[in-house]
Amino acid sequence: MRIPRRPRLSPPRAAAALAAAALLLAGAGDEAMRPGAWERRTEFVSATQGGKPVPEAASEPDVRRRCVPPDAANAARLILPPPNADCAIVDSQIAGGAVRFSGRCNADEAGPLILSGTGTYDAGSYAVDIVTESPAEPAPVIVTMRVTARHVGECAPGDEPLAGTRQ
Repeated sequence: MRIPRRPRLSPPRAAAALAAAALLLAGAGDEAMRPGAWERRTEFVSATQGGKPVPEAASEPDVRRRCVPPDAANAARLILPPPNADCAIVDSQIAGGAVRFSGRCNADEAGPLILSGTGTYDAGSYAVDIVTESPAEPAPVIVTMRVTARHVGECAPGDEPLAGTRQ
């Protein structure tokens, strides 16, 4: 009995398949969210160094209203940390109400920070836990923050614009 050979893609077909996959991935996270005012709450959950709690790391929650224009009202723009010169998201999956991402930030003397996030969302709210690990001495520091947000209506004067958008 002869075993059939696995079909091979020619270089042009392989390139086309890779391009199609890239286009599918580029659309990930473009699920519609409600435009308008969003209230975002960032709060400290925990911090440990070498497995031991770091109680002085606690902070008060930060609550802000952001105005999200219709052209930016998608899951990726609202949920993922905004890009900047010091941090980059290296992997993200946003689909079907679930979000997962990982990234890397350049910190000052502490060295590179590794971050990861997991959470859930719908058109009018999201909740994400973000874990940041720093290679601090004498042991790594792990900080967990929770970000929750909900649509609260129309934009109002004084609402902070969503990062990277004009109002």
